[in-house]
Amino acid sequence: MLEQGKISNRQLTILIVQFIIGSKILFVPASLAADSEQDVWISGLIAIVVGVLVAWFYAHLALQFKNQGILQYSEAVLGKWLGKLVTIVLCLYFLIIAAFLVRDIADFMTIQIIPGTPILAIMIVFMIVTIIGVRLGLEVLSRAAEIFNPWVILLLLLLLVSVSTQIEWKNILPVFDHQMKHIMKSSLTFITFPYLEMIIFLQILPYVNKPSLVKRSMIVGTILGGGMLVVVTLFCVLILGVDSTTRHIYPTYALAKKITIGEFISRIEVIVAGVWFLTIFIKLSLCLYFIAASIMQLFALKNYKPLTLPIGIILICLAILLVPNMTYLITFDATTWIPIAIIVGFILPLIIYIVHKLKLATSGKKT
Repeated sequence: MLEQGKISNRQLTILIVQFIIGSKILFVPASLAADSEQDVWISGLIAIVVGVLVAWFYAHLALQFKNQGILQYSEAVLGKWLGKLVTIVLCLYFLIIAAFLVRDIADFMTIQIIPGTPILAIMIVFMIVTIIGVRLGLEVLSRAAEIFNPWVILLLLLLLVSVSTQIEWKNILPVFDHQMKHIMKSSLTFITFPYLEMIIFLQILPYVNKPSLVKRSMIVGTILGGGMLVVVTLFCVLILGVDSTTRHIYPTYALAKKITIGEFISRIEVIVAGVWFLTIFIKLSLCLYFIAASIMQLFALKNYKPLTLPIGIILICLAILLVPNMTYLITFDATTWIPIAIIVGFILPLIIYIVHKLKLATSGKKT
């Protein structure tokens, strides 16, 4: 165990919801609608069903090793060297994810909120806040997410209620106009990003104070987080239309620009930015926590906290070096990232689970 803190099952559910929403809420309408267009809601529902299965599998795997995270039991199951290889792969996986998150934050701020601001300055400020949060520990991060949660829900509800009068139902007609392969392709993008990234919780689940309720918490968090994204995506299509949704880099932000209350309250799209900042902070913090834990496990260190500053510097460098522009990042997510996420997020834990069960069966026969 990396620390002595504990989190409740309710906090686990909230962490999962905010992890799913974080970074995805601004981009998901465009990525989902790119292939399935007005059938985007069908793709979203299929992705949620698969996401629930993935969450159930992660929880089931974690319950096989109640007091250990994946960084620990991968070595116990696969052996020292293969286990360390798994740790390295997972560390690199979340290094890339975290670097992309840092770049997402900086690009959004410089494009939409404060254009002309040096991108490096935004990265440094946000990373400092994230490092402070991670050093305070998992329990403090969980409580912060719990505090953020009412604001996230309130701001999302304000967004949806405010634009609901502009809905045009014709924008989702005809239903099932696309072939199933296009709907499934759209779902695959949603499944890999963010559901297969939830493997990060295999390192967090040992800290939950009621392991017997872990499966329920994982499933509820997956449904709520995915449901919020599907509803937001559906609103984008219903109000902006398919063409406008797919053209915008940040369609949810474009949707928020349409908020008009009476004739005196408008252009309060910053509420979407507020939801995004709160949730992406939680997601980035969890990624940084996992990376530090991975390095701590690799080198048998006693404390992960001194690692957070150098990792933060590395993430800023990677965010600048790996992502030349937003177009590259969007293309990478839609193509290259899908097989990587499937291998690391599904095949890898499946191998660990199968080997563990084979070991149990073999030892049972011998006894």
